[in-house]
Amino acid sequence: MNRKIAKSDLTRSGTMTIQISQALELIEAEISSKAIRTTRNRTIMPLTLAKMQLLVPCEPWNWPTDSLGTSSAELFKFCAWMPDSPLKSILYSRSGTKFSDMYEGFLNALDNVDAVEKARSDLSNQKNYTLVLYGQSDKQLEPAWNVSQFPAQWTASVSSGSSTAGKVRVNLESVGEKADKQNELTLFGMGGGSFPDETPLPLSQGQCKYVEIYADAWGYIEISPANWYNSSVVEINAKGPYKRGYAGSKKLAVDPEITTWFFGENGLLRCILTGIYVALNPKVTASVNPELASKLQDKLQQGKKLRVAGLFFSKQDITFPDVTSRSTGPVTIVATKNAGSTVKSTRSGKQDAVLIGATVAELGKQTL
Repeated sequence: MNRKIAKSDLTRSGTMTIQISQALELIEAEISSKAIRTTRNRTIMPLTLAKMQLLVPCEPWNWPTDSLGTSSAELFKFCAWMPDSPLKSILYSRSGTKFSDMYEGFLNALDNVDAVEKARSDLSNQKNYTLVLYGQSDKQLEPAWNVSQFPAQWTASVSSGSSTAGKVRVNLESVGEKADKQNELTLFGMGGGSFPDETPLPLSQGQCKYVEIYADAWGYIEISPANWYNSSVVEINAKGPYKRGYAGSKKLAVDPEITTWFFGENGLLRCILTGIYVALNPKVTASVNPELASKLQDKLQQGKKLRVAGLFFSKQDITFPDVTSRSTGPVTIVATKNAGSTVKSTRSGKQDAVLIGATVAELGKQTL
């Protein structure tokens, strides 16, 4: 391995940074406080440090459990690609570059070979690699990633009655969302089940009293590179020295010949995925005014799907009370994939783990 860095690597493969509304920020904060961290040695501790980036749409968390020396394509595809940004209050999205490739480029750009000799050795050591199972005839050796628990393990540990079951609730009576703000995701949206191919439904102040998201369990799963990565090497050598043409950050790129930097905005090694938030059998309850309820019903009748945060629901998933032109009080709507369940619990024979969001850490802060 001796990867050279091209100028094209500075791009984000056309990915647009999407900001989120204040209503979604409040939901993110509540989920962050509700989840429970599971560490690699399976101990459990309250989650207080990680800040979530919302995933839209939410994804089924159904990665197969790895066997010795192999990893599923689902796990690798989610973990291996570097996140677009470490900034809070934006949607989680993946860049078009593998984190391991950018880490290799960083090591190769450093001018002090002795300081990173072991790191380079670890990166090339195939003991730190895994065979990714893309298909029966498509298997590739790639740098391995670790997760603190796999979906089957986590679901089994919480499905019999988790202490983390419960709801997050945000009061939104005084919150309005700007309809004219570019690249901002609103709390509600209508579309075909994907983003950004949808119509946003920005809230006017007073349109929504509250939103609750109930789950039979909330969790946080740690994600980290295997031993091919050395975080200390990155932090100690973030400022260099670098070979000609490279710098730690754009701020330090004072020489006009420096066209490539590693940290900060558009840096090649700007951030790393550190974990994911998951929910078991999530269910949404929202108290809205009759006008908004009627609007949502009309859109659903047209075959569209309702998005609340990152969760999409079809018409059959949602329960509406009778709404007439004379209705004046708040209207409570309930959306769940297990239609017919009560508000208090969604427990059924089916256990659906959903990937709600991710956490991202910024690298090389001392260069910024």
